[in-house]
Amino acid sequence: MSSLKGYNTLDCQILNKDNQPLEPDYLKRYCCVYCHYILRQALQIECGDRICKGCIPLRLFNCPLCGDEIDPEKPNQFFSDRSCQKDVLGFTVLCKCQEKFKIGEWELHSEICEEIQKVTPKPAVANVLPQDVAQLENGLKQTQTELSEQKKQVNRCTKKLESLEKEVRQLRLLTDEVRRGVAAYGIAPSPGSSSRTAADGEPAVNSRVLDQIRETVTQLVSDIEQQKGTLRQLNTSVDHFTQTFPRMETVLEELNLKIEILEVKSTSGVYIWKVNDLARRAREARIGRTVSLYSPPFYTSPHGYRLCLRAYLFGDGSGKGTHISLFIVVMKSEYDDLLAWPFQHKVTLTLINQDHPLTPERSTTHRFIPNADSSSFKKPVDTFNVASGFPEFAPLSVITDQAFCHNDTLYFRIKLETPEAVTGPDELKD
Repeated sequence: MSSLKGYNTLDCQILNKDNQPLEPDYLKRYCCVYCHYILRQALQIECGDRICKGCIPLRLFNCPLCGDEIDPEKPNQFFSDRSCQKDVLGFTVLCKCQEKFKIGEWELHSEICEEIQKVTPKPAVANVLPQDVAQLENGLKQTQTELSEQKKQVNRCTKKLESLEKEVRQLRLLTDEVRRGVAAYGIAPSPGSSSRTAADGEPAVNSRVLDQIRETVTQLVSDIEQQKGTLRQLNTSVDHFTQTFPRMETVLEELNLKIEILEVKSTSGVYIWKVNDLARRAREARIGRTVSLYSPPFYTSPHGYRLCLRAYLFGDGSGKGTHISLFIVVMKSEYDDLLAWPFQHKVTLTLINQDHPLTPERSTTHRFIPNADSSSFKKPVDTFNVASGFPEFAPLSVITDQAFCHNDTLYFRIKLETPEAVTGPDELKD
């Protein structure tokens, strides 16, 4: 049984297809009776109420709404509510940061949304031990294997369905032919009569032949009913796997993101951020579905400042609709009390020309020295400080420029140079 509860949208707004907020009374019909969140993998209980698949208790329980006693171990207590699930997956979430996402995409975004982090801060990533990374990697491999097996099972079910449907059609045609033959001979003779002659001169028909034909028809009808039952079972199996795919793929994305964050690839003050699947991400930015992207966090030194990059692939502020916007974000870390504030490292941001990656002048580069009076570079109080950088970092044309975009991928590079006056725990000498 899945352990996932409903979609916890906090106090974000749920929008309908016309981007209008759903009324609370209307939204209640899409809430789980157990966890009270938006239904995930909605099931209808025998009593008529709805529950998340992952919320079903293991033992006898009473429906929280109507009080009916439900035994999960008995058959036909829960039924897949595909109509409800389809409605839920069509919901749009207006996040606290005012960006819009489909409900499955919002769940991933919520992990890094600075506005949500203010309400429900996450534990510091750097506290995670290497064995946690290994555990996530094993989980990712297991999920990938399960997803692959499920896809194979769907293919097998689909082929079996096609074969059975063809067989049923053939059986029906044969049954019709036999029935027409029986109708042509008329009713069988009474017991003790060995044959009959049709009034219109048709040849005599042995009653034994008629009995065999009737038995064949009965058997064929029985076979068809059995095939229908098998078809229903396979359809149920295919429906189950089809509903499971989106969530499995979302779990894969979540695990990939967590592993990438936990590994913290750079503690040297130089970090390269690979942005792949660029065409899809740019399209989603253009239509307002996923306006910005965050890089995994990185450090200036093993115990230094923690930062990340934030990119708007359809621009932000003065660059909206014309440029890619690129910013740095100072993040809260467990070493902040040991560091000098405000943050004063010189920042160099580069979009790498992949045709000439070792020729800096061919790339797009911008530099700045942090403003000591800006709140963006003060000691963080929340998970993220306000982003700071370049609204007009690079023209949108670079997305289709083959010099910068290879294999649907861009590479951003950040270099942080430590001022001589700044020291931290990694620079202190005994």
